[in-house]
Order: sequence, then C-alpha cells, then structure tokens
Amino acid sequence: MKKDYLQKQITEELRIIKDLKKSHIEVLENIFFADNKSVYPLDLLISAVSQRSISLIDGFSSLVKQGNALCSIPMLRLQVDSILRVYACFLVKDSHDIAMGVLRDKPLNTIKSQDVYKLTDKFIRKQA
Repeated sequence: MKKDYLQKQITEELRIIKDLKKSHIEVLENIFFADNKSVYPLDLLISAVSQRSISLIDGFSSLVKQGNALCSIPMLRLQVDSILRVYACFLVKDSHDIAMGVLRDKPLNTIKSQDVYKLTDKFIRKQA
C-alpha cells in the first residue's frame, strides 16, 4: 500500500517537473521576441541555461523512473549551478558582460559584484 502511494506521488511530481519544460519554452519565446527580436549576451546565456535545464529535466525524470536516485541526485546540483550563474548576472553592473564571461567559461569567482565581492557560489546563494 505504502509503495503504491509512493509510486503515485513520484509519478505526479515527475509530471509537474515535465510541465516546467513548457515554461522554459515560453520564457525563451518572450526573450527572443522582445526588443524587436534583438539578441543580447544575456539572452544567449539564458537560452543555454534553459536548454541545459530541459536536458536535465529529461535525464532526471528518466533516472527517477528507473529508481536510480544515486545518479539522479547530482543533477539537482547541476540545475542549481545553472540558476546561480543566471542570478549572478543581476549582481553586477553590466549583466551582458558577465553573461559573455560565463559563455566563454570564465570562472564566476574571478568576477566581482557591484559591492566588490567575488561571485563565489556561497556569495551568490546568500544574495538570492
């Protein structure tokens, strides 16, 4: 009985997570149709993060369905890392400059915030 309930709950949660993919696509449509369809570095970063997120959702869902929690859990950290990178863009004076840095694999902890703090994961999390 308990196992059936747990399986039903997992199925429902995975459906909710899968629906997030639709939200990703809607956000991307809004970004790319804004400002006369001009594309900026931050748009490119958000596009890359969204694609990564959609892939992580698919992978996470597949692993959970297979009962492979050990491999699915690290995917959550990858998702958090993506969110932190986007959020960091709003902690600096020029979000497009940092977006270009991130797209070029520049380590965030070498960039400073508006408050002159290094953009470490710990600092970004505290600001969120």
